[in-house]
Amino acid sequence: VNTREEKPKVYAKEIFPLTEVIRRYTKQVHLRLPVATTRPQQLEQVRDIVARHSGRVPLILCFTLPGGELVFADTHAAFCVTPSEELTNELESLLGKGAVYLKPDTSPPRYDNDRERYRQRGQ
Repeated sequence: VNTREEKPKVYAKEIFPLTEVIRRYTKQVHLRLPVATTRPQQLEQVRDIVARHSGRVPLILCFTLPGGELVFADTHAAFCVTPSEELTNELESLLGKGAVYLKPDTSPPRYDNDRERYRQRGQ
């Protein structure tokens, strides 16, 4: 942000399509599974969907017990996914709306300071 002028101006360091936000800024994919209604064949279908969308983002299973308690289970690295609208749509079409939660990375983006980079080159 440049505030030296009468009206502040914002300068972009990077511009990308909004469709890339999910892929770039999802830290974890949470899959909500009600224990009372989730069937073994659904879990097999989840495994197949996850395999088609393999990637580097961890998949976390969130089991909802009948009393409302939540049990979170990390999955093996083999079940990491590439977050996307397609993945979310496939899983929610199988398990119901709201079954997928994409946990965002809320840390501020880290950009190189151009001045610092140039100063280091001179050394």
